[in-house]
Amino acid sequence: LKAYQGMSYMVELREVIEQISVIFCVNINEINVFPHETGVWGNTLYEIKIPNYHFLYKQFHSFDDVTISYNPPNVSVEKRVKNSVFFQELALNAMKCKSIIIPKIRLTSRNSFVMDYLDGGSSLKLLLDSGEYVVNMNCLGRAIAQFHNISKCEMNRLEFNDLLLYKIRIQYNYDLVEGLTSKKKEIYDELHHELLNLNSSFCFVHGDLNAKNIIVMESGEFGIIDFEHSGIGKRVYDLAYLVAEFVIAAIAYPKQRVYRYCIVEFLLAYIEESIPSVFELTSLWNHVAVQILYRLTGPSALVWTSYFSEISLKKMYDVGMRMLGNDFVLSNILSSLDYFID
Repeated sequence: LKAYQGMSYMVELREVIEQISVIFCVNINEINVFPHETGVWGNTLYEIKIPNYHFLYKQFHSFDDVTISYNPPNVSVEKRVKNSVFFQELALNAMKCKSIIIPKIRLTSRNSFVMDYLDGGSSLKLLLDSGEYVVNMNCLGRAIAQFHNISKCEMNRLEFNDLLLYKIRIQYNYDLVEGLTSKKKEIYDELHHELLNLNSSFCFVHGDLNAKNIIVMESGEFGIIDFEHSGIGKRVYDLAYLVAEFVIAAIAYPKQRVYRYCIVEFLLAYIEESIPSVFELTSLWNHVAVQILYRLTGPSALVWTSYFSEISLKKMYDVGMRMLGNDFVLSNILSSLDYFID
């Protein structure tokens, strides 16, 4: 830790280390701290190890202090920390599936928090990008439904999450996508309006339910992390965000029909647990299409899809375009996927 003392944002980490020493009754010299291998713009991650415990420390930074290719809204660090902790603890209490792990928050500070570390896991995205088999999708579907099912009474005291609204605005900007007809542009506008129209049914959403934020443990359990973008929204947004990842994997690995079955298993379990109205999911395939096309053309395309072959990328684009304009029908999930992909 002494090696980090010259860095200004390490002052808070030092204070957190001292608190951990007191809370867990360990000598500060027994606490090991080292940078975590991941972390994105706006935050820094460190692993903290003490005898019998392994933690992850997440330090948030002002967007003014980082260089990124697009400009997120000026949401304060304190508000981002508070939102992340609130929704992670909410998820911990709401998701009752035995195969789901929400890391427990151990300590919060001004610009950071400490949570349990998920040992022995790999991100779902890493597995999908490698064409590997994924199990227990029904458990994941039920867990997301349980989060969406949280009583609306909890929502009355919350504001909209500006980071989520900002991200939606970028993702549903049809100017990023070449080849859209005027009709498909109208669909984009209708979908964007649907997500912002909270006069109709709404719920708590994770807001960033991509495969990087789902950790697949060696035991087959799923860990769900990163609730910074969580807030009030539409359930179809979360579902489309994740389903798009499996559609992309199904395209990249056409012999792995299991990814199509994963989508079916996930959605059927979700619907059984949440029982949303048919109207709420009618637009699902359209939102999945937007998410696929965004991963090909958005500001982060280099991270999400650039490493796939040109043939796969072209097929992903074609599938996204084919999906636009098609309604979701519960009884035809697999046949619809076959039509879109094949």
